Amino acid sequence: MKILTKIEKDFPVNTWEVDGVHIWPLIRNGLSYNLFSLPTTDLVVSDSTSKCRIFKRGFSLIKQNIDYIKTYIWDFRKNDKINNRQADVLFLNNTGCRRNLKDVWYDVFCDPIIEKLNNEQISHFVLEWNNSKYRMPRNNKSKLIQPFIDYIRIKTKLIKKNKKYQCTLSGLEEFNKYLQSIDARIELYTSEELCREYHFLDELARRFSKDIKVLKPKIAFVSIYYTDVDLAFILACKRNNVITVDIQHGVQGRWQSAYGQWSNIPSNGYELLPDVFWNWSQVEFDAILEWSQSNGKHHPFVGGNLFLEQWLDQSSAMIKHYDNIINVGLRNKQTSKITVLYTSNYGKIPKYMIDVIKSSSDIFTWWIRIHPGMIEKMNIFEDDLKQEGLTDVEIQLPTTLPLPALIRYCDVHITAYSTVVLEAEKFGVASVVTDKSSTYRYGEQINSGVVIEEYEDGDLISAIKKQALHSKRLKNVIYTSYNREEVNVIRNLFEVIEKIKDKSKKTI
Repeated sequence: MKILTKIEKDFPVNTWEVDGVHIWPLIRNGLSYNLFSLPTTDLVVSDSTSKCRIFKRGFSLIKQNIDYIKTYIWDFRKNDKINNRQADVLFLNNTGCRRNLKDVWYDVFCDPIIEKLNNEQISHFVLEWNNSKYRMPRNNKSKLIQPFIDYIRIKTKLIKKNKKYQCTLSGLEEFNKYLQSIDARIELYTSEELCREYHFLDELARRFSKDIKVLKPKIAFVSIYYTDVDLAFILACKRNNVITVDIQHGVQGRWQSAYGQWSNIPSNGYELLPDVFWNWSQVEFDAILEWSQSNGKHHPFVGGNLFLEQWLDQSSAMIKHYDNIINVGLRNKQTSKITVLYTSNYGKIPKYMIDVIKSSSDIFTWWIRIHPGMIEKMNIFEDDLKQEGLTDVEIQLPTTLPLPALIRYCDVHITAYSTVVLEAEKFGVASVVTDKSSTYRYGEQINSGVVIEEYEDGDLISAIKKQALHSKRLKNVIYTSYNREEVNVIRNLFEVIEKIKDKSKKTI
């Protein structure tokens, strides 16, 4: 994060434009991934050569389009069509955000908001894209749009030459020299490469604009604003004067590069940043406000984690349904042992965790939840555990059941740095984190004791025991203080958006 802050201080990033669009968010989000991703991460599958990657990508596209056809036919009743209708609210969701809930696939970020919109009789429409496996049947209707995204991606990369865009990139050469001084392996940025990346955004934004012009939404929601598809959607909304809202989907805060410490902002804001950031709590709100209030073009809003909040009402029929599944499938195997939920990050379970699980099986019951992006490789994880002799470890149900259903029955959560730390906190479950990056990811939780750091070479078993005692105290507070009184978060959001619009009109 310090590198990004220094770049924004030393280089005129707020003036960098392609075709009149300020492109620093596109560069910053890509650069932060390159800077902070670990090249030695032990992934289950690794590509060997560029030709191999191209072949796999081509095969993946073919398979994905076959899956699209299957989904379109099999889940036909959930296919939505625009047909010259209008909608007050437009969503762009990703299939990967869906979780299986009572045999339908529920978008944990968009669907809770849709339910509240329905209660207020506010019309909506959902565009759904997919970069993994389709999940059906869908809980709510959506229009599947991945084929036209694939077409535009291929067209802009292979078929059609890039358009000639006017670029303003003063200081880019010095910027590249600075990147080289950090690490010679960092990929450099050229005007040609930036034009290629922008070309995709521009073409896709034009396609999104066709739907936006028909639907005429007042607000548009995304749940992972920094993917190139979401950036194109945000750009299309800005071109059509539609207010954009990014729904928090994971860790935020001042040390998260997509959300914290933006310091060099154009006077009219960034076209590739959302207008509003829907935050889970005051902590994330304050992190956005810290950099946004001086500019006034990007705004935080505390909307809460609506999906998790549903699981605090113990009279809910949904909760009783999953309580029964867990009691039959998992808890009937338990004794008086401490139940530990381990959530893996993207990749294999590291050797040190395998060793901890082996050495503590007599005192802990282990539930392992693999990363949602790795579900299709479940059999690989199961085989790895069997080879280590870990036949009593639960992995199927902990991975496939809704996360809140599991957390309610856990004593402790352990992870390298998974966002589940925040969800566990919501239910009074203390966590142990094993990655040093968690110091800045979860600073507030560490200060409060909800999270403790114990690295792979430390005494993880003692840390788990300590946090199990802490969870008992936390759970008592959480459930005794639960208040079913609801705030009309949708009405509050619309009021904020009207203020943004009024302020915008006054500055024109």
